[in-house]
Amino acid sequence: MPGDSRLRLLTIYGGRVVTMHPAHTRADAILLAGGRVHTVGSTADVRAAARSLGTGHGEELHVPGACVLPGLTDAHVHLGAYGLQLQQLDLSGARSLDEVVALVAARAALVPSDEWLLGGGWDHTLWPEPRLPNRHALDAVLPNQPVALGRKDRHITWVNTAALLRAGIDWSTPQPAGGVIDREPDGQPSGLVRETAQRLVEEAIGDPPADVLEGALTRAQTALLQLGLTCVHAPDTPATYAALQDIHDAGELQLRVIFMPPASALEDLAARRMSAGWGSERLRLGHLKCFLDGSLGSHTASMLSPFEDEPDSTGIVITHPEALVPLLGRAAEAGFGLAMHAIGDRANRQALDAVAAANMQAVNRLLRPRIEHVQLLHQDDIPRLAELGVIASMQPIHTTQDMANADRYWGARSSGAYAFASLLRAGTVLAFGSDAPVEAPDPLAGLFAAVTRQRPSGMPVGGWYPQERISLAAAVRAYTAGAAAAAGLEHERGSLRPGAVADVTIIQPDIFGAPPEAMLEARVSHTIIAGEVVYAADWAHR
Repeated sequence: MPGDSRLRLLTIYGGRVVTMHPAHTRADAILLAGGRVHTVGSTADVRAAARSLGTGHGEELHVPGACVLPGLTDAHVHLGAYGLQLQQLDLSGARSLDEVVALVAARAALVPSDEWLLGGGWDHTLWPEPRLPNRHALDAVLPNQPVALGRKDRHITWVNTAALLRAGIDWSTPQPAGGVIDREPDGQPSGLVRETAQRLVEEAIGDPPADVLEGALTRAQTALLQLGLTCVHAPDTPATYAALQDIHDAGELQLRVIFMPPASALEDLAARRMSAGWGSERLRLGHLKCFLDGSLGSHTASMLSPFEDEPDSTGIVITHPEALVPLLGRAAEAGFGLAMHAIGDRANRQALDAVAAANMQAVNRLLRPRIEHVQLLHQDDIPRLAELGVIASMQPIHTTQDMANADRYWGARSSGAYAFASLLRAGTVLAFGSDAPVEAPDPLAGLFAAVTRQRPSGMPVGGWYPQERISLAAAVRAYTAGAAAAAGLEHERGSLRPGAVADVTIIQPDIFGAPPEAMLEARVSHTIIAGEVVYAADWAHR
């Protein structure tokens, strides 16, 4: 890199630099210059490189006992939904139906009676009586104000009668393709809408005002930077993209965002000649997102054989095989890869069959297909991701949060659930994330889950299906180099090597060489994007 006295220089030293680059895996110090990595090596070599640029040492950041990592990426965050949920009614801590209803009643005092009361995060499987709720429980406290509460996985919305009326859902409303309106014995809607049926409620609610959405995204950005994240891959709505563009154009977007539009936007994007990679270093388009099935907890995952507790149900197919192959082809023609949401083993097989039929492994890196979640694979399908060049975009925190439900609903098939180690042995590229707001977007929690397959309590002893545990280095790679590969950006992101973008996450204390439990106590001290410190913890010393 040529010398330039105007370059912003930052030397980071005193900790363990973990580069995630195979040619030079560890170092003592790193020099960032002009938004790129300049030198990686000993502290003396890095300081000499800084002097050679004609500015003395520049700034220095001393991080004794820390690990210095390539900037961490969350490869699956619903950014708008995460930001909005930070200001809506949070039901994730409720442990009974009565507690949820009480929280809704209390929240009503803060929401005008003619406006929607919105919330989410409830999980009926944690209640003493783990039955799905209905509209009558909400009607008892709010008979006239519309209420819409998303289940934690965002695949079921629970509403009251007033909300059903606003959405125009009654006994005569037909079941939508790829969705279900749950019914009572007399045919009236029960108050639960699943998968694509949720759109009826979402259309009645409408998009949030632009200023509300921008405020939510700004709060989300602050939270994510504090967690050490320098980039997110964000499957979200066109309204969220418009709000991100406004934040970007105002110069207030610090976080790097790879935006993943819904597949329904394909023709509009193609008409505007927008394709993957379009945008800037901070905000650019990535893969198109489509849904093949639903979720585990909602019993809408698409299964090769029935759920253990519902012998007549194999879940819901949202995008059928005959539509998926042409969608892959049309997306590629328009310059997009496809990110396919697949939970159940049938959905994952459908995705792999479609990629094989479309010959998608021949396309360039920006169009490499991704499967989002890859939660359950038939053993025969585990090697196929690597064979077909499919990226496995997975969320390790789901492993420990969902394991009880997986055992209950999938039984012995769970040996193929969240199969990190098996996929790596087959040569699959893993990209890790959180699926926030479904789970908290804390990468340290995700690393712990991937390495131990335990909850913070240490249960289950030895880990759930411990043969699928992976090393800390492999887990960090999935949050860095793997995530960069999932976006087709491994040539410039995901490792600390000269010429790469100067995105860095610093964690104290060093989690390498320590027992896994150290990850539960470790904290992010600094988040650096393009060589600029965008977050420094109050307790961190420069």
